[in-house]
Amino acid sequence: MPIYGFSFALMSGGEARDHRQHRALRKGECGEDTCAPGLHLEGGVKLLKITGPAARKAACEAVMSAPDGWMVRVSLPTRSLEQNALLHALLSEISESTPWAGQLRDLETWKRLLTCAWMRATGQGVEMLPALDGHGFDVLYRRTSQLDVAEMTELIEYVQCWHVTQQADKAAA
Repeated sequence: MPIYGFSFALMSGGEARDHRQHRALRKGECGEDTCAPGLHLEGGVKLLKITGPAARKAACEAVMSAPDGWMVRVSLPTRSLEQNALLHALLSEISESTPWAGQLRDLETWKRLLTCAWMRATGQGVEMLPALDGHGFDVLYRRTSQLDVAEMTELIEYVQCWHVTQQADKAAA
């Protein structure tokens, strides 16, 4: 059974509520019954992970008690902390041992290169647009923090395969 993320965004009629109200809602000091149980985050966002009947009930109560104008999003969970740590360990190893375009590149550069390569390999769009300042081009792609668990698994497998292939080619040379 999938686990879904659940979040509220504090927006009313397209305008964010004022900072005092954000702070009061985060602290549970609303004055009205608008604070359902859950994890309060900065900016008035409430995030609940549905893990069973009690969490599902809390999510329903949060929806029922939310003021008019609030927004609800139900989504697949994004990548786990363990997946993120594994990806960063792989990228760190690659950045320390594999030159690209004549030099070693840092972890962030490898994350960008490999995420773009994975996106192209899986048929997802990567855009290259002229830079806003007119000097060069910028590449637009998805952030790994926005990938769901299955997508992050695919990306990690892609990085592992790419790295093994590079090592084999290096050994054969």
